[in-house]
Amino acid sequence: LFDETESLDLASEYINKALSICSRKNLTLMMFQLELLNFQIQYKTDKKDRKPALNYLNRIINKYKNLNLKNFELLLIFFKFQYFGMTFNPIQCVDTLRQISNEIVKLGLNQYNIEFYQLCLIYEISQHLLRGSIVEAKSIIKILKDCQDKFAPNPSFSSSIPIQFITICELLEFAINIQENDLLSSKAKISKIDSIVKILKSKNYADWYSTTNGKRENGKFIINLMIKDPSFNDNNNNKNFEQLLSFPIEIKWLTPSEFRLTAFLYCGVCYISKSWDGKDRTEKLFDYCRNYIDDELKTENHQLSNIEAETKVLRLNYISTLLDYYECLANFQKDKWNLNLIRENINKDEDEDIIRVNKSKRIKVSNNSNSIKDKI
Repeated sequence: LFDETESLDLASEYINKALSICSRKNLTLMMFQLELLNFQIQYKTDKKDRKPALNYLNRIINKYKNLNLKNFELLLIFFKFQYFGMTFNPIQCVDTLRQISNEIVKLGLNQYNIEFYQLCLIYEISQHLLRGSIVEAKSIIKILKDCQDKFAPNPSFSSSIPIQFITICELLEFAINIQENDLLSSKAKISKIDSIVKILKSKNYADWYSTTNGKRENGKFIINLMIKDPSFNDNNNNKNFEQLLSFPIEIKWLTPSEFRLTAFLYCGVCYISKSWDGKDRTEKLFDYCRNYIDDELKTENHQLSNIEAETKVLRLNYISTLLDYYECLANFQKDKWNLNLIRENINKDEDEDIIRVNKSKRIKVSNNSNSIKDKI
């Protein structure tokens, strides 16, 4: 609803009127929608002081907690994490996400909440990796993969699991393998990711784009949380006529091309420890990444808003910087103690889009193939 709101001031005025009607008529589900929209408007308009918006959100969380409407409460807690998680310490983030996922399990996993449950697990794994808590990350990723394996054969559930969740899970597990310096598991993961990319490409990424709400180039996708209306009364007492409302949750992630770029980056990093053997696998993989970044920065994409385009440029520049730093580490393995890449990054001008150092010395690799294995 918030994305479709054109006038925030006028919307707030009508929301307050509508809330009064919902309260008198016991329209709980509609009231929940309006309160959530009201919070989003307050958050957007009170940019200098977010505290009133936070206090309002806490009030409606407590309200639905007291009403024992657990699905409503959990969704609001998740929105609190999304909007204010940057102010939490790492332990608070993990505790919040774990609270939500544990409560979902208590309520019973079904085709309506399976996406929401997996999303909370993915966020929790990411938090553990940020903290360097590999053991905890591995335990949660096992729960996530067991969940995906368990419900994948069931059409009611498998149709509710976006392909992005599968690829996110593979990259998270790959990151764990790299941090543990587990080259054997990393090689197996490279093969699996390579197979996933080939399958996606063979279908022209139809599975990927089916969740993007028509916007293919911004890396966002949508999952839907279905909530039953507690105020809906069916005279026939037939549960097949329960009124359900879909709450879309937008997730910012990667486009298929950026997923391949990230996979190539991870592969290059995992081979750094083998750079001494002279096969230059890391350099070949990084060269593919740099060529991709150059092409993307030269291409004008009219499907992106100014903010989305700027975010994409910053993301690609960040990856470019990572490539330079990791290549220095690879060079150290070969007893080449040259810091020119890092030195250039430190001294580059703010208005430079991207820095390329020693281009003539880089290994030339064709970008015609999208297969990771072809690069190594």
